[in-house]
Amino acid sequence: MKNMYMKKGISELLFQERVLEIAARNNIPVGEKLRFLEIFEENLEEYFRIRKEKKKKTSKKMKRKLREMENRKQEIWWNILEELKEKQENISKEYRQYSRENCRQLRACLREKQEYFFEEQTEENWCEDTLNRMEWVMEKDRLLVYPYESMQPFFSLLEQAAQADEVEEIAITIYRLAEDSELVKILARAVENGKKVTVIIEVHARYEEEKNQAWARILERAGCKVCCGRKEQKIHAKVCLITKRNKEELQYISHIGTGNYNEDTAKAYTDFSFFTGDESTGKELARFFEEAFKGKIKHSGKIVWFSPVNLKEQLLQKFEEEIAYAKRGEPAYIGIKVNVLSSKEMIKKLVEASKAGVEIQLIVRGVCCLKAGIPKLTENIRVRSLVGRYLEHSRMYLFGKGERQKIYISSADLREKCMKGRVEIAVEIEEQECKERLRRMFEDMMQETENAWEQQPDGSYHWLGEGKEK
Repeated sequence: MKNMYMKKGISELLFQERVLEIAARNNIPVGEKLRFLEIFEENLEEYFRIRKEKKKKTSKKMKRKLREMENRKQEIWWNILEELKEKQENISKEYRQYSRENCRQLRACLREKQEYFFEEQTEENWCEDTLNRMEWVMEKDRLLVYPYESMQPFFSLLEQAAQADEVEEIAITIYRLAEDSELVKILARAVENGKKVTVIIEVHARYEEEKNQAWARILERAGCKVCCGRKEQKIHAKVCLITKRNKEELQYISHIGTGNYNEDTAKAYTDFSFFTGDESTGKELARFFEEAFKGKIKHSGKIVWFSPVNLKEQLLQKFEEEIAYAKRGEPAYIGIKVNVLSSKEMIKKLVEASKAGVEIQLIVRGVCCLKAGIPKLTENIRVRSLVGRYLEHSRMYLFGKGERQKIYISSADLREKCMKGRVEIAVEIEEQECKERLRRMFEDMMQETENAWEQQPDGSYHWLGEGKEK
């Protein structure tokens, strides 16, 4: 494992280096360059905070990389000041040295001048949606992709459910909310209208502890039935279930996402948002909420997979199936898009699949502890990282090709804590239009060059847009 495994700390720094390099590109406005410098600085602070908490030492190699990045940051900052000078902007001498405060002040000074920023998105009115979103979902499964599509249909669905006479209950998990959360307002209105509202809120979400505790109190005062997650098993799954009565029968509208129910991040993070009226899915989610509220997920779903119950086992089983196809000389394929790949058990199985001849394509935004392209070990694996204007946050898993291909979306990365220490979710996308859209998106991401970095056998990354105008 040693030759093909990269340490998390080094891999994390390589990701931060990719973030930093976006600020150096010539084809993005100055305001965006400044934003990426701030993101880089914030990420680095979090990186050191976590290492300090875990009492991890910084190696000589890491110290050397950090010095290189610090010098590069100052160089990019200087180039930005020169660019502004060329545009005849009066930049005072106090800005000559980079600091986070200088960066923020400069962004604020330029904010009113639209030529320095991407166009801001307009505010959306969730109440203006005239479509009957419950019928929209019951008609067929639906898939939205944020931020390219609006989060409005989700909030409209909830608003309509809050008012509909046939709706009896709304249940939802919460991990991170927007500052002025529309979700909380809708849930409160649902209670006012006589609906039973169940909320499972994760009060141990990193850096959101106090905020989520405050939201929990607000929801309780509004009349919601609130359960706070347990520290030893964070609820990271993004799930919403609407239960309605049609004559004597119960019907379900289920929502499963890869991102938070947060209208702010939905404008900046890429995520999948899946809606279904499937009865079996609804029943499995109803049992999930019942067990999660009691503090213990016991049952595994057949349609919906949950960690820590069966998500890891199901993924490993899918890996095994592709290995079996490859050993029989048949086409075999694994495609994965996640934020992090650090689980040694998953890496070991991917290496086994590569050695068996399975074609493997991995899109890993950040930390990737697997080295691809090593002869006789990982030569059938390609790893790339996408880093662009939007934060890549969606996760998907593809197995096989052609008619036998199966595609899943998930809240889970390939990390040990996602498989054991968190409650995560994955669901197969079977509706053909949704499935085909995901397949095409994955293929397009594997063809992307402008925002794509290809991992090399030594673990370093090569920007695929090199040679083009940055």
